[in-house]
Amino acid sequence: MRKLLPAVAALAFTIALPSAATAENLASGAAAGAKRGDDAASSASGVAPAAFSATLEADQRSRFRDYVIRKRHTSQPYKLAVAVGVILPKTVEFYDIPPEFGVLGYCYTIFNDRTVLLDPRTRAVVDVVD
Repeated sequence: MRKLLPAVAALAFTIALPSAATAENLASGAAAGAKRGDDAASSASGVAPAAFSATLEADQRSRFRDYVIRKRHTSQPYKLAVAVGVILPKTVEFYDIPPEFGVLGYCYTIFNDRTVLLDPRTRAVVDVVD
């Protein structure tokens, strides 16, 4: 019996070792697949997967709407619903946001008669003002 115990332990170790390595590969493979799926979903749907934080404060929204109306920019047509995270086409025309609104590094445009703030580097909508 004592001679059998080391053999059984060695056999159990031999069986368990590849399983542990496979579990590790599955976990890293699942993470990589999720990342690829997230990237694919982003490009297929036009929606950015990351969350955004550039928004106007409540008291600034009405002042900003008035500012946009005074500028008289033309609304651009867009086939899809405009929402936070949507990636706008490369042809989008956007305008600088004045510093007094405190949203530095972002721009705005008007799509389907709705004013939106966007990241000019990615063209991702970060806030819908109207």
